[in-house]
Amino acid sequence: MSNDPVVNAVADKFARLVAGGDLDGLCAPYTLDARIWHNTDDKAKTIEENLELLDGLLGVTALRRLSDTSRIV
Repeated sequence: MSNDPVVNAVADKFARLVAGGDLDGLCAPYTLDARIWHNTDDKAKTIEENLELLDGLLGVTALRRLSDTSRIV
C-alpha cells in the first residue's frame, strides 16, 4: 500500500467510481493519450477501449466492490 496520501485518494476515488458504475467520472483522471495496461492480455488499451470493457462489466454486475487490494507505486 502506498504511503502517499494523494495516490491513495486517487485510487480510493477510482474504486468508488467503478463500484458506483460512474463511467463519466472515470474519464476525468485520464489524459487524452492515456493507455491502460491489462495484465489479462498484456496489452495497452485506449481510454475508449477501457471504458467499453468497463461498461460491459457494469452491465452484467449489480453489486461491485473492490477488496483485498494492493497498490504498487
